[in-house]
Amino acid sequence: MEALKSPTVFKAQVLSDPGIKSASVVVKTEPNLEKICLRREWNNYKIPAIASSQYIRGLCDVISPNGEHRAVEADPEADSIYLVFEWMDQSLRTVPPFAFRDNADLPKVISKAVLSALALLSQLNAVHTVKAGDFGNMLSQGYNKIRAQSLPTRAPEVWQGLGCFHSSDVWSFGVTSPIFGAKDKIVETLTEAWCIAKIRRLVGPIGPPISNRDYEEEFLIAEYLESSTFEHPDTGLETPFIKVGSLREELEKLPGPKISSELLDFIGFLLVVDHGERPTASEALQHHYLTSLEAS
Repeated sequence: MEALKSPTVFKAQVLSDPGIKSASVVVKTEPNLEKICLRREWNNYKIPAIASSQYIRGLCDVISPNGEHRAVEADPEADSIYLVFEWMDQSLRTVPPFAFRDNADLPKVISKAVLSALALLSQLNAVHTVKAGDFGNMLSQGYNKIRAQSLPTRAPEVWQGLGCFHSSDVWSFGVTSPIFGAKDKIVETLTEAWCIAKIRRLVGPIGPPISNRDYEEEFLIAEYLESSTFEHPDTGLETPFIKVGSLREELEKLPGPKISSELLDFIGFLLVVDHGERPTASEALQHHYLTSLEAS
């Protein structure tokens, strides 16, 4: 047993199980109140379409202290359960950024897999909110009790407080750095206002937020950050808070192998600010950038 994220995620060796092809698995548990997410994940894997999808990590087993799945399911106060998932040999985070640009097909293969998973979730009227490999936070489309998604991948409509939709998942994928081989996040994990200002500069204005004092203040600060300067303490020069240009300009400036114009067009196709006009995952799968993979 090897701790991957102690005390909740572990890598374990499979000693003998003909139903598990890999020599290793991932064992996941959650302490205390967080176990509600683990149970939600387990329940979501009971949905046949999720359990059978080739684009979603497989759930191999469920383990409880007494070995009785049914008893654990019936007892919401059970101390612990353990979900056993298939082991993925490669994490995108460990792939060198340049590899995505050296291999023209790699971003296409990744895009097809992720968008296929998102298309399935759309059929279930669900959004994953965090990542396609973690269904402990999967919610119904339109969820707006709190703003879902991580700060770097949060969609404009989620920032506005309108809710998290299938289109929000598409945005989240479009700004994920591995698709184009960037080392750093497009939108850094700083303050909420900074993230909003960065999005405004990269892709254009975002509509106003819902009537919420905190959201309104964030948008006002974001507008100030985007358009204002400060006196740099080292140089004494007036320096913009937000220095970046458009998203395409920034991606074209990345060091190393150039990003293909076809991929840049595809990213622009995904990142439409108006979520009502943004393509669905199924529509994105029909984009010529991805259909060219099948033709090659």
